[in-house]
Amino acid sequence: MDRQRRSEPRKKPDRLIEAFLRNGEPFGRVMNLTRHGLMLAHTQPLPGNTIIPLSLKYLHQGVPVTIDMSVEGLWHSATPESGKGFWSGCQIVDIDSDALQVLENLLQTLSEYD
Repeated sequence: MDRQRRSEPRKKPDRLIEAFLRNGEPFGRVMNLTRHGLMLAHTQPLPGNTIIPLSLKYLHQGVPVTIDMSVEGLWHSATPESGKGFWSGCQIVDIDSDALQVLENLLQTLSEYD
């Protein structure tokens, strides 16, 4: 999707934001982020139209921060570099108001992709 058709700008993380399954198993890392979705890089295949509960974890001024949410995998593709990993576009389908506020605060600190 080109930039003119996006409903909101993608933000690029300026720090490592890791995604974990709710059982604590590492799932991947956030490559870009909006208020309504994210793109993940990961090693496990993610079927489309699947709801996955995730915890996003990162450090803010040395303090661990967690954002719990459920996402729906909308698409995925193999990474062109190695063919061993995947990129997936996900829509946030469930996030409580406290987690949403933390997400919005994070987004305010990040830069848009060019």
